[in-house]
Amino acid sequence: MSNQTVTYRTRTPFTLIELLVVIAIIAILAGMLLPALQKARERGKSSDCLGNIRQLGMFLQQYTLNSNDWFCTASNPDGDRWDVNEDKTYSGQGVTGEGILLRGLSGKSKNQTKSFLCPSVPGLFNQSYAGSSVAGYGYNEFLGAELSYGGTYRGMKTTQVRTPSKTATFADGGYLSSGKEELSAHLRAPVIRAVQDYDLRSVGTASFRHAGNCNASFVDGHGETQQNAHSGNVNGVDGKRFGFLSQDNRKYDPAYRF
Repeated sequence: MSNQTVTYRTRTPFTLIELLVVIAIIAILAGMLLPALQKARERGKSSDCLGNIRQLGMFLQQYTLNSNDWFCTASNPDGDRWDVNEDKTYSGQGVTGEGILLRGLSGKSKNQTKSFLCPSVPGLFNQSYAGSSVAGYGYNEFLGAELSYGGTYRGMKTTQVRTPSKTATFADGGYLSSGKEELSAHLRAPVIRAVQDYDLRSVGTASFRHAGNCNASFVDGHGETQQNAHSGNVNGVDGKRFGFLSQDNRKYDPAYRF
């Protein structure tokens, strides 16, 4: 029997430098992939938001059919708003408690309040206010009666809208407050028509929170994503994150003459 020599190979462990190089490569790849993933996630949220906006537009169309062509009341003397009522709550998943809009429809349930919450809102805005009833969508104040806090504006009817395809109903809503991003259930216009229209200018502007875009719906029922945030020469509007859908009132005032 011949003697055989068995050779064993020993594995050389990674050196510290090699390990650090691998970690650095992984970190670089993660840094390259994360922004793309975040953009893809935001595009998905924006798409869901646009679906919500269109759904609200459909709710409003049905409301006007049930209300002799009058648009939904923006707020009533009891403090209820178009989106939620007085015993409203905000859970991060949606608002509870049917507001004036849903109460004016037939066969609608509280489960549909999820359409009132923009998916990009949780964790984005100042928590002190985002923790309240406001869920992120603003309603065009030219349309619905503003009766809370002694307001006297009575709203409009669908028959008074000159250009349904260009008159906004809802949009991502918000405003700047001491540098903080807040939410709003109202969508005000950039230009005051007359002295008596000051009750149409609460704090709500359009919020361009979807990677610089804002989703909006219109009286004719269509929805669209808008990229341009108009400043309107109004203090507190940066023309980037917050602004108006148009530089003048053409996308707000139903009686606006083009």
